[in-house]
Amino acid sequence: AIDLGTTTATGALSVTAGGAITDSGVISNNGQTATLNAGANAITLDQSSDFGTLDVDGSVTNLSVTDSDDLILAAVTTSGTLQVTAGGALSDSGTIVAGGATTISNAGNTVVLDDASNNFAAIGVTGSNVTLVDTNAIDLAATTTSGTLQVTAGGAVSDSGTIVAGGATTISNAGNTVILNDASNDFASIGVTGSVVTLVDTNAIDLGTTTATGALSVTAGGAITDSGVITNNGQTATLNAGANAITLDQSSDFGTLDVDGSVTNLSVTDSDDLILAAVTTSGTL
Repeated sequence: AIDLGTTTATGALSVTAGGAITDSGVISNNGQTATLNAGANAITLDQSSDFGTLDVDGSVTNLSVTDSDDLILAAVTTSGTLQVTAGGALSDSGTIVAGGATTISNAGNTVVLDDASNNFAAIGVTGSNVTLVDTNAIDLAATTTSGTLQVTAGGAVSDSGTIVAGGATTISNAGNTVILNDASNDFASIGVTGSVVTLVDTNAIDLGTTTATGALSVTAGGAITDSGVITNNGQTATLNAGANAITLDQSSDFGTLDVDGSVTNLSVTDSDDLILAAVTTSGTL
């Protein structure tokens, strides 16, 4: 094992150890590439250092990194957890494969992890605008964005924590399920491409451009509106806005529309055939 004290490298930094790599001092390597190899051991760098690009050779158990500024993650593979805290933009220049939970803490800064071969188990992010790409299924743990949230996956998208997105959310997952059903989720607006799509929002929800080739279920604690066209032809869309209004006026294409509960006012525009299942309103239809 090796412990790195206060270290400044104005060029490439390479550290290879037969055990864990830790730090007891600040490491300054901004604008350069640090290559670390701890074999199958852990790397814990929690001293608010300043890396440029961080490249981890081999497959470590757990990787924890704190950076005071921007950070680029090159190839990173962990069999366990991945924890990254940054004080600036976080991005990737290589593939990230994390066998355990990934936690990104980067409030106020962008997080762009968009390598097409990334493979997260579960990932929770705090950031401004957040972009995530996963070649397989992705599980969103507790995630808070002050701006946009964009998720592209090659498998099922689900949540194991609460998602609070201050800007527009876009989920791109054609052919796969999207189940975001944490009761405390709070989206500003959300547009989804998927097969079976389930969305839950503790407050009002605005549906952006959405295509669901299977059942569509939307539950909200406030009004349900649309700012984009919803395509769900030949399927059943089940909407529950409690005692609030549902206004869908974007010339969408539903198959069967089923409204749970008793809404105040219901307004729907459909460009094609429409079947109304159970509908109860206390106001206009």
